[in-house]
Order: sequence, then structure tokens, then C-alpha cells
Amino acid sequence: MSVSYHGRTSARWWRYILMIAVIMIAWVFIVLTAMLHNWWRPSLAPKRDGAAFAAAVQETIDGKLAGNISFILLEGGAIAAEYHASVDPREEITRHTLFQVGSLSKWVSAWGVLLLAERGEIDLDAPVVQYLSRWQLPESEFDNHKVTVRRLLSHSAGLSDRLGYQGFTDPAEVQSLEASLTRAADPAPHARAETRVGHEPGTRWQYSGGGYTILQLLIEEISGLSFNDYMQQKVLQPIGMHRASAGHAVRHPDLGTGCGTLYAVYRWRHPRRSRYQGHNYWS
Repeated sequence: MSVSYHGRTSARWWRYILMIAVIMIAWVFIVLTAMLHNWWRPSLAPKRDGAAFAAAVQETIDGKLAGNISFILLEGGAIAAEYHASVDPREEITRHTLFQVGSLSKWVSAWGVLLLAERGEIDLDAPVVQYLSRWQLPESEFDNHKVTVRRLLSHSAGLSDRLGYQGFTDPAEVQSLEASLTRAADPAPHARAETRVGHEPGTRWQYSGGGYTILQLLIEEISGLSFNDYMQQKVLQPIGMHRASAGHAVRHPDLGTGCGTLYAVYRWRHPRRSRYQGHNYWS
């Protein structure tokens, strides 16, 4: 039986298409693997060479410093190296300087929420609205009762704010929790100022700073304490973090006037400006 010319041509084209698809899949795999393992980015120092790593970090800091920075390298639970610097020669940065730690605060706040659950004061799977009296989620096309504490903790409560708070230069300008949730005065450029349900709760992940502000309000409502006092008494003091604070207007002789996270240093580039936020820690 003979095979027609058109049949052979069609089979050949399918082989070409299959070959191209395999090559493309292999290329994507190689690129993703390279990105995950930093194949195209040289290491700062040889593996397990702490001294070389610390020296490389110090060189990088000196070449790109845009604010205040405190670098401490831990090895085996002990300080192996440290370097502290400021673009302002009038300001001394030490290992004791307090910095605002931005959204690293969230996991510490989550700890405070989970302590309430551990003591049976809240149910992680209950609607958060049942615990709030000072503020409520605005009405939307979605059921606010599906916004649970657990979903707020995991950024899966359907909130669409994508906040990102930029903070305030003057602590007197900091909004109340209720005002910030209603319309934040300091949203990041990509964020929406209002905290509300924008898609079906529990169906997808979407970052929400507003969700953690709701959790901050929850802690205050359940405990009867300010957020700072609660976190001091229940979390920070018991683990020996006696100098850390969740207060936005903290005053301390070791308070750094620069921004304390890499994001903040990059974004604001101002050595003499602190950003006060009601959703943040100093440590």
C-alpha cells in the first residue's frame, strides 16, 4: 500500500511541530531552573565562608548605601560579623538601633491572633464581623460572613485592597484603625485605599494589608487593650524582645531615623525621615 505525498508531508509537519514544542518546553525548564538557582548571578562569596560573605556585603553597602542599615551575620546562633552605616555622618547606627521592619510585622501579628484562638477567645473559622463593633466591612456583592479570621491570616479572604502602606512622617498624622480601613491616607501607588471584599472569599490568594489591619482591630476588640500593649504583654516581652514595639510613635534613644527595610531604603532614599505606621513594628 502506498502513502500519498500529502500524507507524508502532513506527518513530517507534525514531527516538526512536536520537535519545536519539545525544544520550547526544554528551554522554559532550563530558564526557570537557572532563575531558581541563580545560574547567571555570581555568588557574593564561596559557600560556607562567612567572613568572605560579610566582607562582600560590607563592600556592597558602601557602594550602594541610600539610608541607614544594620547588618548582622549569625552563625550557630552567635554573631559572626556585623556592619552598621548611615549616609548621615551625624547619626550613629549600632546593633541596638531600632528600625521599622515593614511587613515582616505580619507574622508577628499573626502570632498575636493565634494566641487568642489558642485561649478559645476567637474561632479561626468564624466570620470576623461577629467580633467587630468599631468598624464593619462595607456591603458588596459578596457575603462578608465568608471573611473569616483564618482567611484574613492567609490573604485569601477576598479583599481587593492590595495595601501596602507608605506610612507618615509625622506620628500625629497616623489614622485610627477605623479611618484607615475606611480609606487609607497612605496607600502604596499600586493599592486601593478602601478595604472591602472584591472577589469571592476563599477562592484565591491576594495580598491585603487591609486584612491585617482588620486583625489588628480584632485584637484590640477582643483583648480590650491597644494593639501595642497586647503585643508587648503577650508576644514581645515573653520572648525577651524588650526593646521592640508595635507602637507607631515610639520614642527611644536608639531609634533610627532612616527606614528599616530594604524596600523602604530603596523607595524613600531619605536618611533623615522615619515612616510611622499603625500596622508596623520597630525592632
